Amino acid sequence: MINWLDGLFQKKRDIRLRIAFVTNLTTQESLPVLQSLRGSPHAELVHVFFYDTLASGRSSLVRVLKELGWQQFLAKVFSVGKQKMRHGISPLFPSIESSACSAYELAKIQQIPQSVVRTLNSKSVQQTLRDLELDVLLVCVCKNIFKPTTIEIPRLATINIHPSLLPRYRGPTPIFWMLYEGQPRGGVTFQQMPAQIDLGPIVQQFEVDIDPKESEPQVSRRLFELAARQLDQVLSRLAKDDSKNQQLDAGGAEPKYYGYPTAAERKELKLRQRSRSRAAK
Repeated sequence: MINWLDGLFQKKRDIRLRIAFVTNLTTQESLPVLQSLRGSPHAELVHVFFYDTLASGRSSLVRVLKELGWQQFLAKVFSVGKQKMRHGISPLFPSIESSACSAYELAKIQQIPQSVVRTLNSKSVQQTLRDLELDVLLVCVCKNIFKPTTIEIPRLATINIHPSLLPRYRGPTPIFWMLYEGQPRGGVTFQQMPAQIDLGPIVQQFEVDIDPKESEPQVSRRLFELAARQLDQVLSRLAKDDSKNQQLDAGGAEPKYYGYPTAAERKELKLRQRSRSRAAK
């Protein structure tokens, strides 16, 4: 009898969630999260969907420049060019394929089933999601806004990893605004994706100190590495189905939504960080 009960509890502990991962095609930030997901004992990674940011950017270059600013835009172009060069010379230097620089490279190297899509809201992609019989759709650094019909497909939830302590700093560039306002603390939020952006129930949050003199890429890297380290804990709670989601407390009002910064605001951030650096000396 005891052996039977032990086996039953062990089976409950060994539950693995069927998970599909969604991220931007050109991002490097989601790499540690995909690496953690790939090795998690609580996850069966069945597919990776890459939102085609290259196609999106070509269709509206002016909009992309406004969103990213010249510095981040050129860094993104350089990163994409570097990845293409690595793929081109990898037959001559096989060691290149042993270290991925992005989630897309990792999926290629490890032969993870993957698709590059223009949107996850198309009927064909939605049907693919249904066919995968997902428990969880895990989203990390993705510009594609999902329709409710996409969000509702997984059995348990569609979970987004947001690099701020929601409900503070909703929107696409939370790290910029945390640095702009000189916040000493930040973090990552695992949140059930709702129809309204960044207003869903929180699954779990993790805090970390922020040095307001750090650059946006430095803070971003640390936050997504934090998310990767905590991913097993989140998935374990979801697998046991004992996650007690917290409703966002907006203090009686909808939390402020932060959009993309203007060129003037990007310039102002540089001035503020220089001032902080001088003050710290």
